[in-house]
Amino acid sequence: IFLLMAITKDSLLEGLSGSIGKLTISVTGDGKTILKHRIGKRRSKTSAAQMNQRLRFKMLVTFVRSVLPYVRCGFAEYGSQAFARSVSANKTAVASDASGISYADIKVAHGSMAAISAQTSVAGTAVTFKWDSMAYEGLADGADIIMPMVYNTDKGLGIYNISKFTRADGMAVVA
Repeated sequence: IFLLMAITKDSLLEGLSGSIGKLTISVTGDGKTILKHRIGKRRSKTSAAQMNQRLRFKMLVTFVRSVLPYVRCGFAEYGSQAFARSVSANKTAVASDASGISYADIKVAHGSMAAISAQTSVAGTAVTFKWDSMAYEGLADGADIIMPMVYNTDKGLGIYNISKFTRADGMAVVA
């Protein structure tokens, strides 16, 4: 198989995207125009392992999309790559047999800030988070933003507040 790929700058193809015959033209996020051989149809059937991997990826992408504003804040240091970085950071949270996601292993933020350990209680539709606001003194600041989230696995819905609470508050309610 012969594969062709070229990256062009300031060409007649600048800004174009699509396919022409056996060639595909695409534009990257930083404005580069890429010319490559068009991908043909698969000749072999998809294996069970490939189907399993696709299902695992779909489960993870569906979860991350459902809490995307939260993930964009938690992975803000990656800018436009926040979504991709979140998916990459959570590959191991999906069971190898695609039977589900281990939500306890999900990472919705990235960085060096000290994590908190919170106790939770439920009253009606409200979830209360309580933590020791003096924990990690010297490693954390009372003005650090706390982003509590409750995720409904049945509905695939995250309920959260990104910037309302601080570490010094010691408590947050999400309803």
